[in-house]
Amino acid sequence: MRRLWSIGLAAVGFACSALLAGGTMAQDHPTTALKIGMVGDFTGQAGAYGQPSKNAAQLAIEDVNAAGGLWGKPVELLFGEASSNPQQALSEAQRLVTIEKVSALIPTIGSSGSLAIKQGVTVPDQILTMCTACVSPVHTLDQKDFQGYFVRLRSPMQAMMGPLAKVVSSSGATKVCVMYVNNAYGQGALAAFSETFKQLVPNASIQSAGIPDATATTYLSELKQCTANGHDVVVAAAYGEGQADVYMKEGIEYNLVKTFYFDEDQEAPDIFERLGWSSFDGMIGLSGSAIPGSGLDYYLDAYAKKYGAPPSIPLSEMAYDGVVLTVLAAAKANSANSADIRNAFFDVANAPGEKIGTGVEEIKRALALIAAGKDIDYVGVTGMNEYDQRGENLVGGAKFWHVDAADSKLLTDGFVRYDAASQTFEFIPSKDCVNCKPF
Repeated sequence: MRRLWSIGLAAVGFACSALLAGGTMAQDHPTTALKIGMVGDFTGQAGAYGQPSKNAAQLAIEDVNAAGGLWGKPVELLFGEASSNPQQALSEAQRLVTIEKVSALIPTIGSSGSLAIKQGVTVPDQILTMCTACVSPVHTLDQKDFQGYFVRLRSPMQAMMGPLAKVVSSSGATKVCVMYVNNAYGQGALAAFSETFKQLVPNASIQSAGIPDATATTYLSELKQCTANGHDVVVAAAYGEGQADVYMKEGIEYNLVKTFYFDEDQEAPDIFERLGWSSFDGMIGLSGSAIPGSGLDYYLDAYAKKYGAPPSIPLSEMAYDGVVLTVLAAAKANSANSADIRNAFFDVANAPGEKIGTGVEEIKRALALIAAGKDIDYVGVTGMNEYDQRGENLVGGAKFWHVDAADSKLLTDGFVRYDAASQTFEFIPSKDCVNCKPF
């Protein structure tokens, strides 16, 4: 489904048609290089998550420039350090837009920081913003007001917490504690989990405890409150470092928790290495993820070759797609103006058109098709680049994993494909799955 904005797009299409039909009309390209800005948590509380996304974006830029760049020049990628602070994220986004003159922003940060950027830059400055990690439902409430300038590259919260609720309900649990970080991310996780779990378990009892954004050395009081009266099945919906790892440790030490279920922030082997793998053996987690396919295979292989190992945390693949989509949209628009790129974004991301995968040769093919006036449909790494008129992803993905204490690993059992239109989930088992039918 394409989004056709009324201003500017018809003129671009006419110019391209005239060039192709007559062959005599030379199309002028922008004289400056395309600049893309990325704001990320490369240090601080979420630093472990930001660096792989930065690596993914740099890998994408290398592929783009190896494919010839754009308008005869290399595409430039500039970074802003958010340090897990929403106000700093906003300041860095403003710097990238006003001083560095980037044409689009790719925040690789969570919901609170991306919300600050959306309110402070995306809307007032009309800058195309493609968020790789923002999952909170709060981003969808007023999407219609943003005229396509804000795009959520990753799956919505329901694609992760819905299947997790199904797994917990399948275990027979009726009393659940949700330990969540009290911000847009955690509140969204609590709401999405609770909605699905109560639908599946009519007699469900859900207790919850919100903890502040800042890290702490203990959450024992909150954990005791949340697990009281037999609510010893705990859903961890807080940041892994300095939050969930703290109450995970206390839950085991004080015998307050029978079973943990994890979200994507706990998909970090370092946490289980520190706390002891055996205490969490067999426990299950779900993380936002690409849908398995050739695009993801390419990305994981290319990432490992460049950086020595595959990415250690989820969601970095979204950053690769964000960079390539920006370049293809700019090529389609033949413009570095953010409004023009916004106009063309939905054309290159959505069907119909020639399916475009990942890597240098696929990017070359996409640019050649665009130059020839052909439609493209970028599938990319994630396999879920299809957006509605609000900029919301119509297809979502999640990775189903569990703790394997014997091998000291987090093993992938499969993937969940989420269809936003029908709100249905499909489980795709991996060949080495242990939990092959989780719900």
